[in-house]
Amino acid sequence: MLKIILEKILPLYFLILSGYVFGKRKNYDLQYSLDIVFYLLAPILVFISFYKFHLENINIFSLVFANTFYIFLNLFLTYFMLKKLNIFNIQNENSHKGIALSIAFSNVAYLGLPLIYFLYGEQGFQIAVLNFLVISILHFSLGIYFLVGKTYELFKIPFIYAFALAYILKYFKIKLNPSIINFCELTGKSSLPLMLLNLGTRLSKITTEKVKEGFFISLLKIFINLIFALLVAKIFNLQGLIKKVFVIQNMLPSAILNYVFCEKYNKDPTLVASIIFFSTLLSIIYIPILIFLF
Repeated sequence: MLKIILEKILPLYFLILSGYVFGKRKNYDLQYSLDIVFYLLAPILVFISFYKFHLENINIFSLVFANTFYIFLNLFLTYFMLKKLNIFNIQNENSHKGIALSIAFSNVAYLGLPLIYFLYGEQGFQIAVLNFLVISILHFSLGIYFLVGKTYELFKIPFIYAFALAYILKYFKIKLNPSIINFCELTGKSSLPLMLLNLGTRLSKITTEKVKEGFFISLLKIFINLIFALLVAKIFNLQGLIKKVFVIQNMLPSAILNYVFCEKYNKDPTLVASIIFFSTLLSIIYIPILIFLF
């Protein structure tokens, strides 16, 4: 387990820490760096990953339906439990929605993609990219509809168009020049360390108020995600590497995008920021244990 932590996980968290320290010491336009990853590097990564995709169709459909079912189950059952049980003594409807969103949608991209690539190589990475694409679409559609009853953000996701282009090329069996493939691989993979640095800098800019609530909700998130992820993996008969990647990605800390959405639509962003911060800290402990158990 110690070898896993030192060789596979610690370098990733060093990058996050570097981004955090840099974000605290330097006052620069964070959005510029985020836009480069979101609108340029990550879409190229999605494109080349799907262009080289080798999973059987049945596995692809299993993962698509498994991720979709997991998000629906997690989001709405968590929201229902929060309202009925009210274990955190929170009366605000906006807070309940922000918490449910933070628990259901994990950081499958900025932490999930580099982590899976380090752990399981190219084969695991292709599975992780598919999970990321499905969950991103759900985040921008179902997630926003859950918060405010709107879905217009969906068509702003550049990953959809990157995937569509890769699918068209594969469907018509159009072969790309090796130089283009090498360019896409080099450019796309460069987004992995930048994702971690951006995660750290983004964490450095959010204020952590509501510390107690954020910490205990982060603990609750771990158990809810583990139960739902294992249950869904069993229902859809996910096996081997596919199961490992599916569970680990959906067990990661709360996505930074949850804070962006909750801040934009005024759904208690301070509490959501606290959940993101503490779930990321706690992941240093529980993610190595989870990987070791697998």
